[in-house]
Amino acid sequence: MIKNMIWVALSAALLLEGGSTKVHAQETTDSAARPLLHPLFSENAVLQRDRALPIWGWTQPGANVVVQFDAQKQTTRAGSDGRWTVSVAPHAAGGSHSLSVTGAGGVSVTSKNLLFGDVWLCGGQSNMAYDLYGAKNPEAEIAAANYPNIRLLQEPNAITSAPISSFGNTTWQLCSPQTVAKFSGVGYFFGRKLHQDLKVPIGLINASWSGTPAESWVSGPALSTMPEFRPAVDSLRRSATQGSAAEQMLAWWQNDPGTVAHQEAPNFEDAAWKTLDLPGYWEGKGFPGFDGVMWLRRVVDVPANWAGRDMQLHLGAIDDSDTTYWNGAPAGATNDHQQARNYTIPGAQVKAGRNVIAVRVLDTGGDGGFSGSALSMQSGTDTVSLDGAWRVRQGAALQTLPAMPPRLDDPNAPVVLFNGKIAPLLPGQIKGVIWYQGESNADNAAEAQQYRTLLPLLIRDWRAHFGAQTPFYIVQLANFKAPDEVPSDDAWPQAREAQLQTSQRLPNTPLVVTIDLGEENNVHYPNKQEVGNRLALSALSNTYGLRVESSGPTLRGAKAAGGAMQLSFDHAQGLNLKGDMGRVFAIAGADKKFGWATPQIAGNVVTLRNPAVPAPVYARFGWSNNPRAALYNAAGLPASPFRTDANIKVP
Repeated sequence: MIKNMIWVALSAALLLEGGSTKVHAQETTDSAARPLLHPLFSENAVLQRDRALPIWGWTQPGANVVVQFDAQKQTTRAGSDGRWTVSVAPHAAGGSHSLSVTGAGGVSVTSKNLLFGDVWLCGGQSNMAYDLYGAKNPEAEIAAANYPNIRLLQEPNAITSAPISSFGNTTWQLCSPQTVAKFSGVGYFFGRKLHQDLKVPIGLINASWSGTPAESWVSGPALSTMPEFRPAVDSLRRSATQGSAAEQMLAWWQNDPGTVAHQEAPNFEDAAWKTLDLPGYWEGKGFPGFDGVMWLRRVVDVPANWAGRDMQLHLGAIDDSDTTYWNGAPAGATNDHQQARNYTIPGAQVKAGRNVIAVRVLDTGGDGGFSGSALSMQSGTDTVSLDGAWRVRQGAALQTLPAMPPRLDDPNAPVVLFNGKIAPLLPGQIKGVIWYQGESNADNAAEAQQYRTLLPLLIRDWRAHFGAQTPFYIVQLANFKAPDEVPSDDAWPQAREAQLQTSQRLPNTPLVVTIDLGEENNVHYPNKQEVGNRLALSALSNTYGLRVESSGPTLRGAKAAGGAMQLSFDHAQGLNLKGDMGRVFAIAGADKKFGWATPQIAGNVVTLRNPAVPAPVYARFGWSNNPRAALYNAAGLPASPFRTDANIKVP
């Protein structure tokens, strides 16, 4: 939605204007962290076994660097950017090992208690990010988490306009009740089962970030192959050389004549301006259909006994974003159209008599203005109403304004998390990726359709950096929201289909189905244990080659026979349904009008009938936000929802 794309950096711009506000995320620059030894190789690290291992860090350009791994000593020279790299020969699982590095000026660092094992990258959004406190039985799980050969690396969050090389002062931690509590629950339960079954050290790198869409995690060159993202990628690339986020936003505001004319100034002449009664939207008060910048001013009389005391401005919610001034000085800025504006004016700025409030509002679509119930200013328990007539003047219309600078404080912006959280890991060696994401790409059918391209693009992009054969495990979206009363076609099942088809058409991308684990009113359901266990089962089978059943039933074929639809399945030993069996399968004729079907199971075949559909052509299973039943095999693993009425190919 356009409203959700308003640039939070106006808050940062306010800081340059002399005001104050809260900025919840900040851009990180590559110069922020270039340590002698990359944090991937800190004390207690797990290093990827059975392959040559690059080790790197930074020192003064051109300086000699001595690297000693156990008894093996190597000398190298830092490049013009200060980066040095050596390679360590493949090692089998086990340890412990030590690593020491000496750089310019004799500065040295030593990492001890290093193990070789398997390193897994845990990526995605909130269901991967949720820690053990959000899992079932958190106290018991945390208390029992004594696994010194499972090591945890919590990568710090970073948003960057260009790829960075390292991250902050973060180190590997031995898994214990003291270190695991705030780590990814899914990641931990996955790693625990691998460690228990394989008896090798497991390293888990948590690179997830709640609420983020797939496009944030794709590199700029890869994402620019999708035309709809190319402008954002190009803008981000340019922004890397055009000053800070705040400086760019201040420059953008110069496109508004009112900003250039300093209409916030207390002595600015506004006698010729129109008047507008507040609160209320301006579309119904003389400015129909206007999107863009609107300036509002109000002269207020401050009581004598308020002088020198802190006071508050209560302006209610403003649609979409505002910058508010008191006597020409910035008082606050907010970009959330639902958040009430409550700004404090320091006592040093509060004088008796005439004072001027000015508000610059930016509306990017739909209604614009003051949507709260009342406006006021307050000192202690004394209140003065600000409802009623304000001076108002149109600023720049939205269609005349250039595109806003890219957001450098928003983790949802395209590319920024690849730059800030994936690039710093390169060229590190990993065993594979577990990925739980997609909720933020399933708000509507258009997003779900786009996800068919985004998800495989992301996988190919990461494999271009981590290795072409890197295993990539996809957790499918769980059941969520109210169950359907009649067959429907929503964005969530379409996003699940994008995940299913990506898994079917890209090699080494097993799908982990969670359609039976979710909750109607909780997208962050607590059963992260089973998610981790299913991921581990799939990895044990597909990556490690163990003979274990790791898949639920998968559709082999569908055909119409005798007024019914017959569906045959693989991985179908002990095929069974649990739940409301009458409202999980649906069939339709050539008209594609679906009705619930009654299932009958015989061996690996499910036969579907509905008297109202005498000549069925198509079938669907679990095609809803929250299916009422699940189809299992003897291993207790569920089938993915599917439909036979679409032939949509993954790019």
